[in-house]
Amino acid sequence: MAKELPYFKFEPAEYLTKDVSFCSLAAQGLFINICAYYWQRKCKLTKKQLIRRLNYEVELIELINEGIVDFNGEDIVIKFLDAQLLETIANIRIGRVNGLKGGAPKGNSNAKKQPKNNVETTQKQAIREDKIREDKIKDTSDDVLKNVDNLFKAYLSNDKLIKAVIDNNSFKVKQDVENRLTSFNKHLKESGQTHKTWKDYASHFLNWHRRNAVIVSSIGKMQVI
Repeated sequence: MAKELPYFKFEPAEYLTKDVSFCSLAAQGLFINICAYYWQRKCKLTKKQLIRRLNYEVELIELINEGIVDFNGEDIVIKFLDAQLLETIANIRIGRVNGLKGGAPKGNSNAKKQPKNNVETTQKQAIREDKIREDKIKDTSDDVLKNVDNLFKAYLSNDKLIKAVIDNNSFKVKQDVENRLTSFNKHLKESGQTHKTWKDYASHFLNWHRRNAVIVSSIGKMQVI
């Protein structure tokens, strides 16, 4: 498989317009290395494996906070590479099917021909398997939790994420984060944004908090400006 996956597509214009371009250069450099390592391992990489290979936890937390790197349990998820893997595998399978169509030498009456129906069945089977895999990836990523109330619960249930948010923002305890998320959900509903993807929700929350929240040190309470 390594020979069949020598590279992944990188679009500079798209990269420069995404959230990752607003991260520190150190975090961006880590992200590119994560992508290379993730692709080389056929899009199967755990957080433990990543830390052992690329031990830059501060930059990793920055990528998590900005919603650049996603997790499904302990597994790292990079959606654009998952999509490319599916596309590559589908193209490989279709190429093999097409090879079966034209594999027999012309004029050789003894050569076995691939039955047309069998070719179509094989091709449909390959497409069906890719669709199942793609649906499986979607079920464990953004498409499951679009309602803001569900996203609110999922955000608070991720202890590692909450700790990273507390460590890198003006919060002291989990309750501060919960109170701020409650205000954020109210803001979303009042503005008619009742459905979001996980990445958009997490990124929007942190940006919203940084724009609007200040800490009044004398009384230790959060106020909105």
